Amino acid sequence: MFKKKNGVIVAAAALLLLLAIVYLAGVILGFFHVPKFLKKEKKLNSVEAAIKAIEESFPTDVVILGDKIEFEYDFSVRYVEEINEESVGDKGAYRYQAIIINDLSNDVYLQESEVEYLDQLIHHEGYVLLYLGEKYGSMWEEPSDNNIFIEGNLSSIFYKYGSGIKECIGSWRKSDLEESEEYPFLLGEIIIYDIQDYIEEMNQNEAVLNRIFKK
Repeated sequence: MFKKKNGVIVAAAALLLLLAIVYLAGVILGFFHVPKFLKKEKKLNSVEAAIKAIEESFPTDVVILGDKIEFEYDFSVRYVEEINEESVGDKGAYRYQAIIINDLSNDVYLQESEVEYLDQLIHHEGYVLLYLGEKYGSMWEEPSDNNIFIEGNLSSIFYKYGSGIKECIGSWRKSDLEESEEYPFLLGEIIIYDIQDYIEEMNQNEAVLNRIFKK
């Protein structure tokens, strides 16, 4: 009787081991999915979280004119040769459009029609213009006695805010150029954070307006 029970236990253990081996092989070959409780979720760092917000939570069309910008992580952007209705302006299924002009090498020359078209876009909801450089840094400023100045500024961001245009400067400066030689993805990170900040501000404003009109 004792030997019989031992035989049953051994047979059951062998069967379980066989099933485990078959299941493991199925997972490796892709036939079975790993149970959720066994999965270890990858924790996103701040840059990856920002990219996820830009690409998934609040889909944003990121357009770049000028020199290529290096990004450490996969980040969906598209490069254009000029600014016009065909290259930018139509967000399509996107909620926002971020237009980046990389003029840090001082080799971007905008036609008057391009400057005017960008001015039209930033007067509409959902468009943000990020200019990197000096030549056109104040081109889209609204006449005001409150225009601020930061020594060595190479970044100007413009977008519709309320009934006017809001300008943010200083996220990229001449002092950052040396650091970017050691860390080539620094500029890309700054741009990602700038777009994230814009999206967050727009959605905070929308939430406030919704609360006001619901009352």
